Amino acid sequence: MSWCRLLASSRTVGRTLLSSTKKCSTVSKSDQITVVSKIKNSTRLSDEITDMDFAFDSKPSILAPNLGTQIDFSEYGPTLPRSQTLAAYVNRSPTLQKLVDLGVDLSIVEKKLDIAEQILKLDFDRDIAKYIQFFTDIGVPADSLGVLFTKNPNLLLEDLEAMQKRIDYLMVLKFEFKDFERLVVANPKWLSFSVEEMEKRVAFFQNEFKLNLPEFRKLALTCPKLITKHIKEIRANSFSIIVEMGFTSNERKSMLMQKPRIWTLPNKDLVERFHFLHNTLKIPHKQIVKQPHALLARLNYVRQRHFFLHSLSKAQYDPALPNYVSLLALVSGSSAEFASNVAGSSADDFSRFLKTM
Repeated sequence: MSWCRLLASSRTVGRTLLSSTKKCSTVSKSDQITVVSKIKNSTRLSDEITDMDFAFDSKPSILAPNLGTQIDFSEYGPTLPRSQTLAAYVNRSPTLQKLVDLGVDLSIVEKKLDIAEQILKLDFDRDIAKYIQFFTDIGVPADSLGVLFTKNPNLLLEDLEAMQKRIDYLMVLKFEFKDFERLVVANPKWLSFSVEEMEKRVAFFQNEFKLNLPEFRKLALTCPKLITKHIKEIRANSFSIIVEMGFTSNERKSMLMQKPRIWTLPNKDLVERFHFLHNTLKIPHKQIVKQPHALLARLNYVRQRHFFLHSLSKAQYDPALPNYVSLLALVSGSSAEFASNVAGSSADDFSRFLKTM
């Protein structure tokens, strides 16, 4: 018997039972006997079902077309859950695998969730290869591409024509082709700024510090990160240098051109370092202007060395007097070099002194 016959029989019996249930109050005894007889016959039919009734038809089912065939389930699995780590997708993403081969640090990229999700959808050959060609064409070495995309993965989502316009603008500013590597690799944010925003930045630095174009180019190449830093933070440090510390505009410009990284420091750190140099060590403004790198040294680092020299009666920072210790000597070199060459002592003595502080 086939499944069709069994199904038809069941439906017939079902309809009979339903009808008999509805009319149970009026059904005659002879009709009840007939229903019971039909039920018994259907039971005997079900007993006659053989293994052949369970054989699959050669004709595929509409609902299960692969039923009865061999299926390879090795590629099947649950949908990958939303993850905050790109490492979970690397094994199944040829694009991520190639980015890793390129030197991209996915542990850094994934911290920018929106960008990471978009990159996950990209095809390497279709969507990413053209960016590699673009940056190679402007002079970025192949071994620097991984660093570039790690620092600013958004570059893989930027419009290529827009980035070309930004490169063209840098050429208008008279940057040389060899400068692009320094600007872009040291600070990949450059190419995420529109031409209009770049123009505003150039104008700000020229007006704020009275820079001509060659001076701006030198500043940008010396410290590329400073150009894209928040203008509010740059202004805060400039204000402190003039108003709180007492430097002149010309002295400020001189320090900027020597050590522009001073303007990347947190304002509080910068002010504290100056006050220690000027008020505790009695270093005059003109001396700090000549050796502004002293402002880049951590306060605790300078304090330890100064008080060690003081314990040896060698904390003498006046260039007009004997045994002069320059700011460069004070903040440069390793602890062992400082103890030996500047303090005239030993690394062990310096280490023991630090334990007393």
